[in-house]
Amino acid sequence: MTSSTGVDAVVAIVQANLIRLRNERSNLFFLVILPLMIVFALGLAIGGDASNNLVGVVDTAPTEASQTVLDAVEDIDNVTVRRYESAQELRDEIVRRAVDVGWVAEPGDGGAVTLQWYAAAGEGFELREVVENTARKLNVDRQVVQLVVEDAAVDEAAAETALDQVAGVIEPTTLERTTVGGDPEDDPANIRAVLAAGQLALFIFLTSLLGASYLLATRLLGVTRRTRAGPVSVPAIIAGEGLSRFLVALLQAGIVFFGSWLLFGVDWKAPWAVLALSMGMALVGTGGAMLLGTLARTDQQVSAIGLTLGLVLAALGGSMQPLQFFPDALRRIAFVTPHAWMNDAMWRILVDGEGFAQIWPSVVVLSAVGVGLLVVASVAMARTLR
Repeated sequence: MTSSTGVDAVVAIVQANLIRLRNERSNLFFLVILPLMIVFALGLAIGGDASNNLVGVVDTAPTEASQTVLDAVEDIDNVTVRRYESAQELRDEIVRRAVDVGWVAEPGDGGAVTLQWYAAAGEGFELREVVENTARKLNVDRQVVQLVVEDAAVDEAAAETALDQVAGVIEPTTLERTTVGGDPEDDPANIRAVLAAGQLALFIFLTSLLGASYLLATRLLGVTRRTRAGPVSVPAIIAGEGLSRFLVALLQAGIVFFGSWLLFGVDWKAPWAVLALSMGMALVGTGGAMLLGTLARTDQQVSAIGLTLGLVLAALGGSMQPLQFFPDALRRIAFVTPHAWMNDAMWRILVDGEGFAQIWPSVVVLSAVGVGLLVVASVAMARTLR
């Protein structure tokens, strides 16, 4: 290293670390593929795309009535209809979550049709309402036609024509429906976002700790000693290594954030608040990585300690299962971890609709923990360089 200025030294150290990160191909898997695979798998575990309703239909002998019901459902936005040959096949598909809801149409006498409704627990209430209302209207129309046929002594076609003419003259009754209350935490889209947020906290911290192996290798190979022998100060070396870890942590955050958004449609609700939390967690990960890379003796120690701490703290801090589902006593204990502060704030953003104005205390706590770890790690690293 030939630069004699502190800024140039820091930039050179950061560039060298990022080049090493890029050249090691296994990082593509751990930085990009693995976290997005986990987000995808967790999303599948709670159902398909929340923006599209998949409806299964068994109608082996279509009638005018059954087709009218189907048309009413197909007119709804974001509905995809799949046809099946038997009720058993439809039930199996609902169990596998290949479709959300469905019905079996069984023709009766005089054009009547019976609809057998199938749905997983808690699914398809609005679609069922459309189907039932359409079927109920068809039944009423049939009864009116029969009455006209019997009382006016006209044929059925004339009665149906008269009914259509009356329906076209009468002003229809409109119904405006407003849903009050409800549980946003039961919304599959929110659950998917919360699960993605858990992986965001997990991988920022885990990637940072495992990245301590680069700092350890630099120290064991004598690179830092040779750097120190040149015109590079100890603070510049520490700043360069710390900034390298911080940028990698932010890179990991960006991959999970944008990958979840672009590939799986995760709505982060308040992106700037999420960015602030990610930066706070990146500081924590940076401090932890610096300390681990300075104190560890072997690469095996870094891997063992990094994986253990990364996964245990993530599980205790609500990255595997939301904190809101923890028992009260365990939830209080969970807040000894930085993950709990981030995951709790993410829940409030994604489920409760809060923003930075409400979650900033969590950002302060994460930043304070990160700065504290960085100070301890910097003191320990400075001693090894003198």
